[in-house]
Amino acid sequence: MEIHNPGTEAVNLRNWSLADLSSDRHVVTADLWVPPAGYVVLARDLNPATNGGVTAIYQYSGLSMANSADELLLLAPDGAEMDRVLWL
Repeated sequence: MEIHNPGTEAVNLRNWSLADLSSDRHVVTADLWVPPAGYVVLARDLNPATNGGVTAIYQYSGLSMANSADELLLLAPDGAEMDRVLWL
């Protein structure tokens, strides 16, 4: 997944969560800085050879995304929902 920071200040995603509407959740435990107007790529596997050729800078676990209906939420450390993507 790719996270974009449209702001003018860098954002550290440490203690932010990736979740769905059921029980999947991953809390970012490392300093993961998203530069102003920049992007970061997170993946279940950091190896580009097994990750569709994508180079990611952070590996998450505890969260799986279905090819059928599912959702992905980005939650701030205080639990506030910052973004949500739903697909069918």
